[in-house]
Amino acid sequence: MSYTGGIRVCLPPTTKKVEKLSDSECAPPVYTSYEKDDDYYFSWLVFLVGRRLFNVPRHYFEQLTVFVDMFKLPSGNKIEEGPSMRSPGHETDELTRTEWLGVLSLSNMWNFKELRELAITKLTPEKMQAAERILLGYKYEVSDWLVFAHAHLVARKRFLSVEEARKLGGLPFAINMGLAREKARQQYSGWKLNAENCRSIVTEIFDLPSAIGKNTIGIEGD
Repeated sequence: MSYTGGIRVCLPPTTKKVEKLSDSECAPPVYTSYEKDDDYYFSWLVFLVGRRLFNVPRHYFEQLTVFVDMFKLPSGNKIEEGPSMRSPGHETDELTRTEWLGVLSLSNMWNFKELRELAITKLTPEKMQAAERILLGYKYEVSDWLVFAHAHLVARKRFLSVEEARKLGGLPFAINMGLAREKARQQYSGWKLNAENCRSIVTEIFDLPSAIGKNTIGIEGD
């Protein structure tokens, strides 16, 4: 074991005979005070999800504005939320849609599968525009959001708006949507023309992954 610039270095074992060092040579360096490194001294957060605790780097959450208020130091003698298992962070039922999107983003980044599935479950019934649902589906690779939001646009009465077409890919998307709507109306009419029945059409025309569950997504508008 040796010390280099104040850092303790553990050397691998060796079969060679080594000379025994004196106690003074092996003694660790003496410091009067310690200074935290600005870049590589990380603090951690604990989140309680159901009955499971997640211990994650605080730094990444500080990049998301939706969590900034949670990290403000409390006044008085209160324990700060989230720094340890004695005082885990907010219960999940209190999170807003924007905060759940932050959870989904970070769980995607760190491959926290259970946390990702929980965020998707919470966000699926939330009302949002079909175009927004599609964009989020692509960003976070949520197949059900992609399939059923596309299928909603196919089944509804009115065609794409200019703004929706612009957000979702312009002319190529609009052409594919026209083809999907025409095919859907050749196969279904009346109450049968719905997002659930149009899922196979959009999967084929838009080259989407298959949906896993049934249509439970929240869509705002007609």
